[in-house]
Amino acid sequence: MLKRPFYVDVMGRFVTSALTTLVSLLTSILIARFLGPEGKGVLTIVSLVLGQVALFLTLGVEIAIIHYGARNSRDFCNLANISIGLGILLGFIGMVFASAIFTLVSNDVIPTRLLPFLILMASTIPMVQTTLFLRSLIRVSGRIVEEGLLGMIGAFLNLALIGAVFIAGLHLKGVLIGLWLSTVLLTLLIFVLGVRWNLVTSWPIFSISGWKPLVTYGLKLHVGSVFQTLNLRFDMYLVAFFLGSASVGLYSVGVAMGEWLWLIPGALGTSLMHRVATGPEGEVNRMVGIINRLSSAILALGALVLALVGSGLIKLLFGDVFSASYYPLLLLLPGIWALGLWKNFINDLSVRGYPTIKSYTSGVAMLLTVFLDILLIPRWGIIGAAIASSTAYLIAWGFALRVYCRITGYHPWDLLVIRLADITLAFHLIKNSLRHLQTRSV
Repeated sequence: MLKRPFYVDVMGRFVTSALTTLVSLLTSILIARFLGPEGKGVLTIVSLVLGQVALFLTLGVEIAIIHYGARNSRDFCNLANISIGLGILLGFIGMVFASAIFTLVSNDVIPTRLLPFLILMASTIPMVQTTLFLRSLIRVSGRIVEEGLLGMIGAFLNLALIGAVFIAGLHLKGVLIGLWLSTVLLTLLIFVLGVRWNLVTSWPIFSISGWKPLVTYGLKLHVGSVFQTLNLRFDMYLVAFFLGSASVGLYSVGVAMGEWLWLIPGALGTSLMHRVATGPEGEVNRMVGIINRLSSAILALGALVLALVGSGLIKLLFGDVFSASYYPLLLLLPGIWALGLWKNFINDLSVRGYPTIKSYTSGVAMLLTVFLDILLIPRWGIIGAAIASSTAYLIAWGFALRVYCRITGYHPWDLLVIRLADITLAFHLIKNSLRHLQTRSV
C-alpha cells in the first residue's frame, strides 16, 4: 500500500478531476452542437439506463473492497481476483437486463433503428463492473492519483473517438460505436495496470464463500446508492415520459453544469475517504471539519458565480437552442450545494462502518423527488423537475447532517462556515503540493 502526503492526493485528484471535467465538457459540447437537443436527449437516456443497470448490480461491493482492503483484513490479490469474478457475473446479468430494457422502450423515447447499437452498448456493462471493482482496489492501495488519471484517460478516449465520428459524419450511431470502443480500450488499460501493480495475479475466482462477505457488507449501503442515483436521475426519466427526449437534452445541460461544482469537494472527499478508512479515528475527526468547511465555501462561491454567468455560458458553449437550460440550472444550485456536502458525510460514514445511513437519507429524498416530479413536471416542465430535485437534495443533506454531527461530535456550524485558518491551510496545501511537484521533476 502506497503512503503519500494528504495534500499530494488532494491536489493530484483535483488536477485529474479538473482535466476530466474539462474534456467531458468538450465532449458534451460536441454532442450538443452536432446532435441538438433531441439527439443529446436520446444519448442521455441511453447512458442513464446503462449506468443505472450497472450501478444496481454492483451490490455495494466497490465500497466493501475499500472497507476490507484498507484494514488489511483480506489479501489484496485474493480480493482482486474474487471481486473481478463477481464483476464478470454481475456484468453479464446487467447486460441481459439492459438489452431487455432497450428492446421494450418506446420508439418515441429511443428510436427502434438504434436497437443493434444499444445491444452493443449493453455489452460494456461486464467491463464497467469489473473495472469499477478493480479501480476501488487501486484507490485503496494508495494510488488515488493514478485512479484519477484512469478517469481522465477515459474522458480523452471519449473525446477523440466521438470527434472522429463527427468528422466522419456518422452522427448518433457513430457516437454509440465510439463510446463502446472507448470502454473496451480503457478496460484493457486498467487490467494491464492491475497486473503491473501486482493487484491481479491470476484468473478471476468464482467463489460464493469469497463473495459473501463483500456482498453482505456492500448491501448495507447499496440500497442507499440505488436511492441516490434514482434521486439524482429519476427526474430525467419523468421528463422523457412527460415532455420527450428534446426536453431531456435541455434539462441535462443544466444538470451537468451544476454538477461541475462538485469538482473540488469531490477531490477532497475522495482523498478523505481513503484517510478515514486507513487512519486513526482521532486524527480523522480533526480533518473532517476542515474538509467540510472548505467544501461548503467552495460550493457556495461556485454556485454564486454560476448563477451570474450561467446564462451566457450556456449560450456560448452549447448554442442559443439550449438557452432554456439556464432556469433549471439556477433552481438546482441550492440542491447542488447541499448534495455536495451530503456526499462527503455519507462517504465518511460508509467507511467508518455506518453504511445504512446512506439508505435512510437517500430513500427519503428519492420518495420526495418522485412525488414532486409527478406533481410539478406536467405543470412547469423542466423547471418543475429542478425544483423537485433541489428540494429533495436539501432534505437528504439535512438528515445526513444531523446523524453526522451525532457520530463525529461536531456542531453543524463547525462543518458549514469557513474560518480564516481553513483558508490559510488550503494555501499551505497548494504550496506544499507545488513544492512536491518541483522536487519530483528535478
